[in-house]
Amino acid sequence: MTTTRTTTRTTTDRFVRFGQRPLLGAVVAFALVLAGCSSGNDTVAEATTTAQLPSQTTTAPQADAVLQAALARYDAGYEFSSRVLVNGAVAVDVDGRHVSGSSHMTIRSGDGEVEYLIIGGSQWARTSGGEWDVVSEGDASQPPLLPLKSPSAVEIVIDDSSEVTIQATYPASAFELAGNDLQVTLTIEDGRLSKAGYASAQDGADATVETTFRPLSDFTPITAP
Repeated sequence: MTTTRTTTRTTTDRFVRFGQRPLLGAVVAFALVLAGCSSGNDTVAEATTTAQLPSQTTTAPQADAVLQAALARYDAGYEFSSRVLVNGAVAVDVDGRHVSGSSHMTIRSGDGEVEYLIIGGSQWARTSGGEWDVVSEGDASQPPLLPLKSPSAVEIVIDDSSEVTIQATYPASAFELAGNDLQVTLTIEDGRLSKAGYASAQDGADATVETTFRPLSDFTPITAP
């Protein structure tokens, strides 16, 4: 029989907060919010960087309509992979899937690996070969992609026959972060969101996160341990 114990640690306390600068904490938090985890209110670095893309003339309503349609393609669920780079080196990898409001993912950093389940307001975690621990219980969290639906500014910067690149601005609070607005680059392929990327720089360190999305290949319901 599986044994669980309740703790007060949050997802990021449990794994990704290993004494790194706030820069990494904020970038990792952005990745985890898109994956469905609680971010723990890290602080966005003072300086954010955005790729300089050739701008095309598009009204905000047009760009927002494209974004909303692309996100709606994943209402039933999706699979995702996130990678956080710090000064070009891999810091954190996240892989998982989101099905009918629940998420199952694996987070890796160095030699460490933690598997997570997020179902309603409850989160469980286990290390490789370990037992599941309850790490959080409470109200149901919002859908992971919901923050992407409400940019404060949005613009299509590249538009061709099969791929659209959107530059969107979001308040940090949308991703449960504190600090400056986030400039997020969103790539839409064949009418669905395929990538979301965010970059930040602080104290001589550059950090980026890119999350890729794809349609579900495994529709198995995600259930509590």
